[in-house]
Amino acid sequence: MIPSRLVYALTALSLISWLPSAYGQGAPFKANVAYGPHALQRLDVYKPSGPGPFPFVLDIHGGGWWNGDKALGRRQVETFTDAGIAIVGVNYRLLRDAARQKVDPPVTACLDDVRYALQFVRHYATEWGLDGRRVALSGVSAGGFSALWLGLSDEMAKPDSPDPIARESTRVLAIGVRDAQTSIDPRQMRRWVGPELRYGGHAFGLPERNFSKFLDQRSRYEPFFPKLSPAALVSSDDPPIFLYYKLAPDEAEKDHSFFVHSPKFGVELKKLAEPLGLECHVSYPGLEAPRFTDRYDFIVKTLTAQSTDSGCF
Repeated sequence: MIPSRLVYALTALSLISWLPSAYGQGAPFKANVAYGPHALQRLDVYKPSGPGPFPFVLDIHGGGWWNGDKALGRRQVETFTDAGIAIVGVNYRLLRDAARQKVDPPVTACLDDVRYALQFVRHYATEWGLDGRRVALSGVSAGGFSALWLGLSDEMAKPDSPDPIARESTRVLAIGVRDAQTSIDPRQMRRWVGPELRYGGHAFGLPERNFSKFLDQRSRYEPFFPKLSPAALVSSDDPPIFLYYKLAPDEAEKDHSFFVHSPKFGVELKKLAEPLGLECHVSYPGLEAPRFTDRYDFIVKTLTAQSTDSGCF
């Protein structure tokens, strides 16, 4: 039997063939492309003019896995397309959708979707004028967590799958994120960020603010931490990472959002990466990364430094 996702992908491709390949400023080359049957399994592709093939960035929106949208800002699109790089904005199932579908833990629906979206774009890369060997990931907050999870996980391609999309590589050349969490283990997060942190239980279907319940039930979710936490996935063969945080560790006012997006998440990930020889940059007000102005600059320089003869797999 042909997998339903493959049938849907092939049908979706035929439905989007009418979209114009020439587009005006700010308009996508491909819009609302369906990579799966759910209404949120959609993506937009922006690319430079010309035949390519162009390297591309998969951008994963934030919103705590509760909300958010794939819409990209003009500066974001122009920064990459002006540098000869395409950018793909992706929507994915949210936690409420995962709960309705009884996905356990719910966050794995969000993560599985962005993985498949990456493989989907790679599968059609040649047809769309993209270079499937030169790929980077970006994201903000929970989207940054998802980007780190995807980029730091070992190869998730399934060579023997009847679905050709699932056979595509999930390895990338760079990860550039903003305000990203780097762990989902409540004990580790509190040790890193502070006892004020109350975040993460919602990924497992618990009330986000009821952190004591998350701690009390930690043993139940502990088997998932090595598979989900970026901090647990770091290895010497991973791509270079850039983590930017808009607030410094010594901010005078520290509210819930500060702890959720604490730069200590980045600092602690770097401590794990450096002994492995893994390139990892952390930047926040008062601590600038010397070689790069921001995460976009990091991605552009990393992707353009790679020739079309090299790649991530």
